[in-house]
Amino acid sequence: MSESFFVLEDHDDAQRTVTATDHTRGPWDPRAQHGGPPAALIGQTVLAHHARDDAQVVRLTVEIRRPVPITRLHVTTGVARPGHKVELLEAELHDDQGGHLLSARAWRIRTGELPVIPADDGSGVIHGPVVEGDPIPGPDAAEESTSFFREVRHTGYIQAIETRFVRGGWSAPGPSIAWLRMRYPLLDSEPTTPLARVLTAADSGNGISARFQGLFINPDLTVYLTRLPAGEWIGLDARTTLTNHGVGLATSVIHDVQGPLGRGSQSLLLDTAAED
Repeated sequence: MSESFFVLEDHDDAQRTVTATDHTRGPWDPRAQHGGPPAALIGQTVLAHHARDDAQVVRLTVEIRRPVPITRLHVTTGVARPGHKVELLEAELHDDQGGHLLSARAWRIRTGELPVIPADDGSGVIHGPVVEGDPIPGPDAAEESTSFFREVRHTGYIQAIETRFVRGGWSAPGPSIAWLRMRYPLLDSEPTTPLARVLTAADSGNGISARFQGLFINPDLTVYLTRLPAGEWIGLDARTTLTNHGVGLATSVIHDVQGPLGRGSQSLLLDTAAED
């Protein structure tokens, strides 16, 4: 079995071609990928094509137009709105037949050291970064999970991601806190970027906080980031909101071992149980 989620076949400044491996396979359909790896592929390709050391992606939204097959794929990127301080990047994912699978847009903001940051209470100024929210117990506080929220007969993303719950669990419906770590690099030919680690994990917020016995598939993923993560572990403090008319919403506070760093959200299609 491959030692990465994707194998790079070809690339230039405009397009990247990869072949997906079995590690990308999702829990709903053995022919389709989990949303995390292709979202991460788009994020990593955007950074490769439009590299900047003085700017950070602060919001990335992925629109999942169709289930992503486990096959050869092509990523194209562009700049929708150029700018020195703020810019908007875009990307699309297609298969060999030209099928439009995913699209994404990412806002990027210039970074740099600011001398002072006003204090919220108006008492003066403070130096250094401000981090909202409380840290969660780290991954060392929990053991690796060996189950899942539903029976899945095929291997894939579930086995390729190490998951450790520090609150809740697959068999405990409702809000949960879990740490996720990729067992393999995203691509066989380059290091996995911090942005890709976030996107690979963030699409699991609905699974971490599952409350519905049937199908709950997200057609989108939006991630906001105040900073990029340090290290391999990504923590999700996740919860799902359900309705009685077939839609839901999963939201996550995203952490690394240093503390909270962003938010993730997923719209949910609720339906009867999916078939393998």
